Amino acid sequence: MVLVEPARLGTQAAFELEALAFIDWLTAGPVAPSFDAVQIAGDPERARRAQREAAGITVDAQTWREIVAAGRKLGVTLPA
Repeated sequence: MVLVEPARLGTQAAFELEALAFIDWLTAGPVAPSFDAVQIAGDPERARRAQREAAGITVDAQTWREIVAAGRKLGVTLPA
């Protein structure tokens, strides 16, 4: 782990520009076989979240029944 205090390296804005430039350089590098792109930390999670927001998630019947039952205990009713 590397911890950096941006204020010690100049301004916050300058540090952010350098960090973004580094990310651009990194992701422009060669892609490993069987991969579509170079990714940075959080990229797979952001992609999966976007996919779930667009398409929803699958919830099996038993889990849905448990969610509904928990909601009923709290006074939540399902829309018709």
